[in-house]
Amino acid sequence: MIGIGIDFGTTNTTVAVVDGLSITYLELDLIAEPSTVMPTALYIRRSMEHTVGRSAIASYLGDNVGRVIRLQKVDLGSISMTVNATDGLSAPGHSEGDAVEVSVRVRGDDDAELPGRLFRGLKSYLGVTVHERVKVFNRQFRTVALITLILTKIREIIEENGWDLDRKIYVGRPINFVGGIASNKLAISRMKESCINAGFKSFVFYPEPIAASLNFLYSNSLDSNSVKQPIEQPSLKKLTGSVENLLTFDFGGGTLDLCLLTKKNNEFSVLGTQGVAIGGNKIDQLMLQQEDEPDLHVPLPMQLLNLCASSQPQNHNQKSFRSWFCNGSPFATIGLHL
Repeated sequence: MIGIGIDFGTTNTTVAVVDGLSITYLELDLIAEPSTVMPTALYIRRSMEHTVGRSAIASYLGDNVGRVIRLQKVDLGSISMTVNATDGLSAPGHSEGDAVEVSVRVRGDDDAELPGRLFRGLKSYLGVTVHERVKVFNRQFRTVALITLILTKIREIIEENGWDLDRKIYVGRPINFVGGIASNKLAISRMKESCINAGFKSFVFYPEPIAASLNFLYSNSLDSNSVKQPIEQPSLKKLTGSVENLLTFDFGGGTLDLCLLTKKNNEFSVLGTQGVAIGGNKIDQLMLQQEDEPDLHVPLPMQLLNLCASSQPQNHNQKSFRSWFCNGSPFATIGLHL
């Protein structure tokens, strides 16, 4: 075996193994369709029993269909802030301009009989500092701990299939996590901690749009009648001697990433990558917020692609992806990875 690739996505997760002859996708979720694609979902009941994948979604629905929701008032604590006393906010013993601390008690509604909590899109919170901990009934869980539960299940499935975890494991990562470039360091550190806690021994993070480009090239470079030869790396097959360029869009639930590379024979070079923390989940939210029917004259996905095209590739000296296109550089292929 050469290595294992884990695409831990905002919406779905897949695992592939390269054994030197072929690429094998593991069955992560037997009740999902297809079974090689597992929803990145976690469900925790009040008893702290948990399930992942399609089972998590099914358990959540099974526990809540037909359930009568009874809300009760609960004390959520207090909010304190310091303000300047003004004519509109007078405080006994203070003159205008004095700093005054104001404290307000907060009450809210609680579903006291909620059987469990369903978590989707946990990857989007890796780089967000304000979501360090999440309350699950009477316990506090770090985002790292919640993701560890999903990764532990993935590790168990890999071991059950007889694959050696001592080999290097490649874990996908977006170019920019939700929160932007400034959040990448925190997100990577949290993801690394989750992988270690889940029992992965040797792993590296690999940019998702580059991995998608290599997968696209490999998948589209073999004839259906050809015999697969040993794979030195998950890259190119039966390529011409001319230089060709490839632009790949990796459009996921949480991020949209681009990779621009050039290839010749069995070699490739990455010219630039870029990503924005806007994906399918954001599009769903925007569509639900629109009171009228969505404007289809300029599709939202195209607006997102324009946003990426206008941005500066993070490892390329051109002004933008669009400026690189307009210089007349030829494209052999445009790949779309969803």
